[in-house]
Amino acid sequence: TMKEGENQFVDELAGVLEQRGFKVRKRSRVYAWKESKRLPGILGYEPILRPEVDLIVRAGDLLNAIEVKHLDANKHSFGPFFHGVGQALSLLEFGFDHVGLWIVFTSSHASKIDQYGAWTWSHIRNMLGLPIEFSFLTRKLGNGSLTYEVRQYKSVSFR
Repeated sequence: TMKEGENQFVDELAGVLEQRGFKVRKRSRVYAWKESKRLPGILGYEPILRPEVDLIVRAGDLLNAIEVKHLDANKHSFGPFFHGVGQALSLLEFGFDHVGLWIVFTSSHASKIDQYGAWTWSHIRNMLGLPIEFSFLTRKLGNGSLTYEVRQYKSVSFR
């Protein structure tokens, strides 16, 4: 189940994607409980996770699943990160063309967002080599408008 802030972020991100012309479905069950009895025969095993997909985005002929997590860099807790990686990986077995993990960072210190966001990106892409798309975003409210900014960094050293 999603925390209150994550529900809000999913709704807001869905609105941004819809404004850009994408077809979006929010908080969808991959399969209903009554259908789960057929899955072992189809997959050959009983899936451990029965995920709820935060965002299903149709881009042309591609069907993409996105897991959204909130990480507060001020709290130094990576629980949502690891939970999000597990959920995103579980979505790979359900036939989506692409699976993504979007981490929405909140912090009053931009340097912490860059530090933790860069570490997370490098951990997923370089250290683990996971087959999921990863983006870290910041959410900004100002002058009556809401924006999401996709963060980028130039290099990270872990030595």
